[in-house]
Amino acid sequence: MLNAIVVNGGQRGLQIVLNLVRRTAEVVLKDDTRQQQPPTCEAPLYAQILSWASRQLRRLDPDRPEHWWFEGRGPQCWVVLGLARRRGIAPEYLANTAWCTTRHLCEPLTRNLFSGRVQTMSENNIESQQSAFGTADITALSHLYRGELYRSTVWRTRLDTTTNWAVLTTGIALSLTFSSETASPLPLVLVGLLVTTFLSIEARRYRFFDFWRMRAHVLEVYFFGPILRGRGIQVENGWNEILYQDYRVPNLHISYAEAVGRRLRNNYCWIFAIQVTAYIGKLLIHPTPVASFQEFWIRATIGPIPGQLVILAGLAFHATWITIAVMTFRSRRGAGRTRPQRPTEDQLLELARGGS
Repeated sequence: MLNAIVVNGGQRGLQIVLNLVRRTAEVVLKDDTRQQQPPTCEAPLYAQILSWASRQLRRLDPDRPEHWWFEGRGPQCWVVLGLARRRGIAPEYLANTAWCTTRHLCEPLTRNLFSGRVQTMSENNIESQQSAFGTADITALSHLYRGELYRSTVWRTRLDTTTNWAVLTTGIALSLTFSSETASPLPLVLVGLLVTTFLSIEARRYRFFDFWRMRAHVLEVYFFGPILRGRGIQVENGWNEILYQDYRVPNLHISYAEAVGRRLRNNYCWIFAIQVTAYIGKLLIHPTPVASFQEFWIRATIGPIPGQLVILAGLAFHATWITIAVMTFRSRRGAGRTRPQRPTEDQLLELARGGS
């Protein structure tokens, strides 16, 4: 890499650098007021360039005392920054006064290394945006996406677990209730309360699943999307800054009520519907078909609780879930969003089949 710097800079650039090093060293040696140790360049790349430049100086003039000032300290950091700039290192380092104390030396260095063209701040900003993500950054973001996708998959699996619990317990209640004509319908009532507990747990898990899924989706759309379209990484809309703020201050993006509504509409409405149908069917046909409303109320009685009150409580119970499902559907996130029109043909399927 250092050999490439020599080739790219050319003999003219090398001579400019060496002359600048000599001039800077003489200024430092004549400065009697300098009492503290100069700041240190700690970056590995900069240290390598310093070592290379020091060897070049010793070959030309090994007896000059300023060579000792080129061991990784002092105003010669600007030489390092100039050479690094030649290799595409972020240009904002050239304006960072923390690297050295003689900022005015940067201008002749950059002016000569870039064929006499003095770059403006706007040009520097454009170049920094174009090189915002290097190869190592892209690799790190790819691993970040894999991590977010893994976490969303884990929480998606946990959603399936609670749904399986609800289905399993409902199946057990159905088996107990219809095991014989004289079996009580009470297990179907109790399993409704148990399924409610599973629904509350699953809604909480869904909020975390949505949290991880949204981060992965942002990376898919705004990081991988432009790359797939051959445009490179685009950050004009500030998606990277928004994602950073979400990492810095995490925040769930869906309310608990909306999470309950989503799980109700997708899964639990069918489980509750099966329970209601099985409960009413049990009261109507076992042990014999019901002959009157009075007999129906008697069969619905649970201990000292009259059948009319049991049925009324059941209606209120299920009406609550219906209300939550409807209300959260109307106020759901993205309800007013304009969705892209679906293509008339499945282009991805055709592409997978080998079509053009």
